[in-house]
Amino acid sequence: MSTVGFLNLPTWAIQLRQLLLEQGLNDLARAPVLGGEDVERPWAALPPDEFFACVETGLHFPDGRAPLTDRWPSRVITADAGLGSQRFRKGLRATTGVRGAIGGTFPLLDLSHPRAGYPAPRRLLAAPDGVAVAALAEMERTGRTLEESVQDIQWRDLAPGNVTRHLHGLVARDRLALLAGMIFGVDLDPEAIPCEGFGRLTPRDVELATRLEMTIRLLAVAEISDAGVSAWVRPVLVPTRYLLAQIRSGSEGAYLQLADQSSTFFSGTATGPVVILRGMIRDWLEPASSPELPRPVPMGASAASPGSRATGVADGTTSPAQFFLRFSLSHFDLTVAQVLNVLTSRGIGVRAIFQPESGGRESTMGAWHGAHTARTPTGEADPELVVFTRPVEERHLHEALREIREQIRLATLKTCLRTEG
Repeated sequence: MSTVGFLNLPTWAIQLRQLLLEQGLNDLARAPVLGGEDVERPWAALPPDEFFACVETGLHFPDGRAPLTDRWPSRVITADAGLGSQRFRKGLRATTGVRGAIGGTFPLLDLSHPRAGYPAPRRLLAAPDGVAVAALAEMERTGRTLEESVQDIQWRDLAPGNVTRHLHGLVARDRLALLAGMIFGVDLDPEAIPCEGFGRLTPRDVELATRLEMTIRLLAVAEISDAGVSAWVRPVLVPTRYLLAQIRSGSEGAYLQLADQSSTFFSGTATGPVVILRGMIRDWLEPASSPELPRPVPMGASAASPGSRATGVADGTTSPAQFFLRFSLSHFDLTVAQVLNVLTSRGIGVRAIFQPESGGRESTMGAWHGAHTARTPTGEADPELVVFTRPVEERHLHEALREIREQIRLATLKTCLRTEG
């Protein structure tokens, strides 16, 4: 076991020390800290020359003061997903520990490792951001706006003061790059992963999802194929019977589909100080278990030679998927036919349609798991049309939606969500 030190301390340094002492890691609670940190005994800050002379493994946190040097120890264990991805792409995977950066879903690495005996992984669907899970679950529970729901979970210490990166899906994207990269044995650039946040979701979207026995979750998805790895992050409509839909506040989870059509699932406590430290300690104590998942991965014509790693992200919008569309329509009887004509003329199959209640009038639709009814909030003037498409390439769908926007002035697209299941 190498000599360890702290490249910086987190904002929760007091809690860090308490956790270390509770786990009997007294030596780590006295480990040296890179100079420049304002530390209290028994921690001691060492100037860079002394620090790097004695420290072989450095622990690094994303918050607090950044290291005041460009030097790094021979091995780095980080809770910063961005730093972990950078080191992976520089060829430093074997000397980088990232379980703490992945967060609450890092145990999936053990389930997907070849030594676990499962077939090769093919598709990963994860809800890796507990803040996003908590916010959407709160909207579902209370019917309140996203802003109000975020304030509620902040008050309950389920979200930080600044949730911008969470709402834009960036936290989920960065964790996906590490988790999927290790599971599939590739190096992914987070910046290349298409990412859509959930800041524009409304209580109406959540209400309709609930009435249709579905749930909205911010999913981070990666899939391996002969063309490479496709990855994306976005809000998705998921049937409530799915395990991913049942992840609630305070949790994160991931679902892994395998080559033989079987699957494995993990759900655990959302990312926080305890989970971060647990992952970092695991990487420190078992360094040989984390750097490599030596499973061969098909990468098509652009496949890297054995021993090297493919990078980049294939265009996930080319894979057919089903979508949920919600329109607001003026002169419903006239406009609904125009909207459906555009979709069908573009080759977009319609799996089900649904007219929610509008203007005191109740409408039902029997093409989606039997008859369902939804109520429009008081004061909403125009009736709505909900369409579930058959599998379609997203670029073709957007072409059709652009045509609707340009040619049908009485139709307004309110929501477009990918659906699973």
